[in-house]
Amino acid sequence: MPTDRSLDKARDLRQVSFYRKYRPMTFGEVYGQSKVKQTLQNAAAHGTAGHAYLFAGPRGTGKTTLARIFAKALNCLQPAKGEPCNQCAVCTAINKGAAFDLIEIDGASNRRIDDIRELKERIDQVPSVQKYKVYIIDEVHMLTPEAFNALLKTLEEPPAHVIFIMATTEIHKVPATIISRAQRFDFRFLALDEIKASLKKVAQIEKIKIDDEAIELIAEQAGGGLRDALGLLEQAHTFTTGQIDSAELTNLLGLFDLHEIVAVMEMVLAGRGKEALQAVGRFYNSGHDLTLMLATLSRYLRGLILLKFGESSRLSLNDELTAKSAAQAKGLRTDQLINLVKKVIEAERQIKLVAHRHLVVELLVLEMLAVLEGGAVATVPDISSRPKKVDGKVDEAELLSTLKKINNGFNLILNGAKLLSFEDNELTIGLACDMYQKKFKEHLEAVHALLKADFGLDDVKIKFEVIGFAKSSEESSEELAKEVFELS
Repeated sequence: MPTDRSLDKARDLRQVSFYRKYRPMTFGEVYGQSKVKQTLQNAAAHGTAGHAYLFAGPRGTGKTTLARIFAKALNCLQPAKGEPCNQCAVCTAINKGAAFDLIEIDGASNRRIDDIRELKERIDQVPSVQKYKVYIIDEVHMLTPEAFNALLKTLEEPPAHVIFIMATTEIHKVPATIISRAQRFDFRFLALDEIKASLKKVAQIEKIKIDDEAIELIAEQAGGGLRDALGLLEQAHTFTTGQIDSAELTNLLGLFDLHEIVAVMEMVLAGRGKEALQAVGRFYNSGHDLTLMLATLSRYLRGLILLKFGESSRLSLNDELTAKSAAQAKGLRTDQLINLVKKVIEAERQIKLVAHRHLVVELLVLEMLAVLEGGAVATVPDISSRPKKVDGKVDEAELLSTLKKINNGFNLILNGAKLLSFEDNELTIGLACDMYQKKFKEHLEAVHALLKADFGLDDVKIKFEVIGFAKSSEESSEELAKEVFELS
């Protein structure tokens, strides 16, 4: 049996996560959220704290951290301009998680009305040490409607010694009656530079050897949350020996290397469709997550649009890839870039619905080739005003809806399809490009079976015409891009 001393030693040796080890202790140490920090610090300094606060925003952006710092600042015995001293008995107890008058409640596991009733029974008790008894309710949106109703009256008229701080990642689930009784603060995602600054500081303290490209990659993957960024840094530090670089980090996190994405884009832009499809096949056969490929491709295309408007691509690229991406951005029109981004976004949606994910990416490659074929798709005749010759047996909407039953991937082929005519048992369907026709013909057996089962049509001859993709003007596309990427 282990002795008490050995257990204590084991606890001392236990690794503390970076996000806990480097949790900010003062307002000044918190990255981002400048307006929220300033308002709370002023309230603590001037003694004008409200009775209830609601912190809303994405995960990992500092809601609970600022709630604890605010609780310290309100109760600190030696505050300095609203900042807690972190030296007095109250600050020390809160930092150690041993303060009796700071009660943290998890809304997910204490969501019932009985839990709130128990809170209400204890709320009239005066603080034992601190000036204020502070209740921090995390994930408050998880409370049941009955629990919210029980909390409502307490929020409206709490005792003078009680302050509520509620935090939520889903503000839309919090009743308006609760929101109206609290001071609301909206937390934003942290900027890339703020996350990078924090990562560099931690890496320096921990003596982690990591290059700037790897720091940038971690910051990008964190998606605006500092906690996630510190978690990724810790993961890389744990599983990597020596210097951490972007290539090693890409393999560790299962990400797609931008070198591969740039290479695929080069193939597409040069019209080398066969090579691009072979590259997708290699990714799929080697076990790569094609969902991540689409996410990386989407990020890369965004970088090309930023380059198109004279901005930095904000991508971690070496000199060679930077030159290639700049050339690609220069060689593409704005409307083409926007159409490519739309195709990728649609593919990201479709890939979640199909079993054969490689089919979605292969069709995406074909669509991208079609968008770029000949520099434009304006050479395809406009059939929008052509009369459809339909003898009454087949309705366009009903036909396309029926064909979509074949599989989810077939929906991509039918994107923008039209029924042009049906005469003498001959069906003419308009598809966006030649490549879609080839894919359609692979499913002819299933198409004939559906036509027979749903429309009673047998031995129907099917013909195809190329009708092209929807056009968009260069000028309107540029305005849209400026609006989306906030570059105007």
